[in-house]
Amino acid sequence: MDTDTCNAIMSFRHCCIEKFGSLLEAWLCCLDKNQSGRVEMHEFNGQCKYLGYKGDPTKLFRLLQLETRSYITVDDFDGRVADAIRHDDYRSLLEPQRDMSDELMSDGAASEAKSSPRRGPLDMSFDERQDETFRRQIKKAKKLAKEKST
Repeated sequence: MDTDTCNAIMSFRHCCIEKFGSLLEAWLCCLDKNQSGRVEMHEFNGQCKYLGYKGDPTKLFRLLQLETRSYITVDDFDGRVADAIRHDDYRSLLEPQRDMSDELMSDGAASEAKSSPRRGPLDMSFDERQDETFRRQIKKAKKLAKEKST
């Protein structure tokens, strides 16, 4: 991927995360509001404006497409988001996304420095431990997604 393409996609992802907290929320609550599984170019252009993306939305739309067609899918948008939707695993809604530039760095020092330390079970109260359970996280994520889409 060339530098201009990388910068355009990273800038767009940054706008999504700034506005919605995660790429998954951005897809569910902004880009694919009607839950059709696809976003047409005219919809995408309008949502880029709403997200505050400063680049050319039409060019970005073409850069994101894996195949030439009149729409993009969640697979074009982000593979991890597509997996979360396919597996009905919305836990990533609850975790803030890290800066995408971390993935481009050769050593993991930057991402380790930015990641928030998780508290261990011995440092949590009973209620906090209950909130950390898988089932509770999924319920909270689905509720959050539903609230943001309305």
